[in-house]
Amino acid sequence: MGFIAESLRKAVLLIISGSPDVLSAVWTSLFISANSILLASLLGIPAGMCIGVGEFPLKRVLLTLLNSLMAMPTVVIGLLVYSVISRRGVLGSWNLLFTPTGMILGLTLLALPIVANYSLSAVKGADPRIVPTALTLGATRFQSLLQLTREVRSAY
Repeated sequence: MGFIAESLRKAVLLIISGSPDVLSAVWTSLFISANSILLASLLGIPAGMCIGVGEFPLKRVLLTLLNSLMAMPTVVIGLLVYSVISRRGVLGSWNLLFTPTGMILGLTLLALPIVANYSLSAVKGADPRIVPTALTLGATRFQSLLQLTREVRSAY
């Protein structure tokens, strides 16, 4: 137990002292997390809205795939990303392995189904009359979807 207490004391002292190594690690972690969530949001919110609003033949298959991806263990996602960006992988020539860009790619793939499902749930929970009403009032399809986005932006 003394080892854990001593390690915790040293960690707190490093944080308080403003160690450059600790600050660099914190900055890198925040940078990677923020960029991966931003990228997942840029891809997942429109995807969830399109799935929620649209009617197309493979919608049920896409919903099943999206729900399955949410249940995918993080280790499996990590191994898939590793196999793609390792030197022998498809993107191996880009040298992304063990880089912040590679980590952003992996975390984006982890967050994407979650963001898309939240977006889908918000759209499904919205009043179904929003888009038709906006279209009736002269809005374009894009403008009506923007209005739907405004209506559901604080759903969760």
